[in-house]
Amino acid sequence: MKTKTLLVLSGVILSAGLLGAFGMNRIFSAANSTTDVNVNLIWSAYTNDHVAIEYSVQGQIKTPYGIFTGCPVGGSAVLDGTGTKISGSDNDFTYCRPDGNGGYLVTQFFYSDYGKNKPEKVKITIGDVDDADAATNNGAVVHIAPVGDFSFSAPSQQDTQSVSYPSDLAQATSGLKMKINRVDFSPSLAKVDACLTLPDTGDWSLDGYLLNAGQKISLEYWTIPNFRKPGILDSTNRCYSMVFTGIPDYKTIKKGDLSYIVEKISRNTPDCVNATGLAKIKDELQKYGIVSLQPDTAGNYCFAGAVDSLAAADNARLNIYIQNALKEEVDGPLTITIK
Repeated sequence: MKTKTLLVLSGVILSAGLLGAFGMNRIFSAANSTTDVNVNLIWSAYTNDHVAIEYSVQGQIKTPYGIFTGCPVGGSAVLDGTGTKISGSDNDFTYCRPDGNGGYLVTQFFYSDYGKNKPEKVKITIGDVDDADAATNNGAVVHIAPVGDFSFSAPSQQDTQSVSYPSDLAQATSGLKMKINRVDFSPSLAKVDACLTLPDTGDWSLDGYLLNAGQKISLEYWTIPNFRKPGILDSTNRCYSMVFTGIPDYKTIKKGDLSYIVEKISRNTPDCVNATGLAKIKDELQKYGIVSLQPDTAGNYCFAGAVDSLAAADNARLNIYIQNALKEEVDGPLTITIK
């Protein structure tokens, strides 16, 4: 689809300056009047259960604290024909990354029942974001005021090729199981939503990739949706959203050519271990003069960061040893054809 310029915002921002306090240890700041932002629609699609958009944001948001360099998207929503919000919630997904030209490339997926409520517009808010890198005298977080709302029409025809719903359940001899709920596509990426049955509720990460006609596509980014909600991390059935960039045009992928493969899962090195874990590294710790670790009230031995008494090279060697000694892996492979 040909790139379309949606809106150019220049010189219409609230006057510069500090507007006032915004919560505890946070400063509310307007953008300068010289802020100039362009939002350019690259692609959009929709089906009965999702709206997908991809766009670029060019320009700089300038504040009294400097130029904001983070992702400038503060919020988005899908609207129906009456202007009522019909999606734009915690279940939606935004992947915002630098585009290599000083701006940001943004891909968003909005989930709702669009069979009942047809999408008409997508509204994007630029600004209304925290600038954690802004320097203030008291260390407060600078919150940038909304720069403006940008909206464009949703597509009129459904694109059913922009999503896939694999039906297979993969299981490895190790006991690992995987089900893919959906795979969403845009011109620049594929997002795989998969759930795995893990050995326990520990901090496990995935070693997975896409395979397209024999070509491996590495994982770019992953997250656990809604991980802050109570109970999400307490379950052995854990769901992940994984992003893969550098994919071919999803409309040209031949049936059976695209698969998702998990080679293994790995438990991340913990900050605390019990007596069994300590026994695995105790001798090595003693070689470096660390002999007085005391358990906390739960009986765990905790360690994090560098040891002040050790040189940088020794800290690095000890850290590698601990990682290897405490490493836990469960092998797959788990393979599901997704398109």
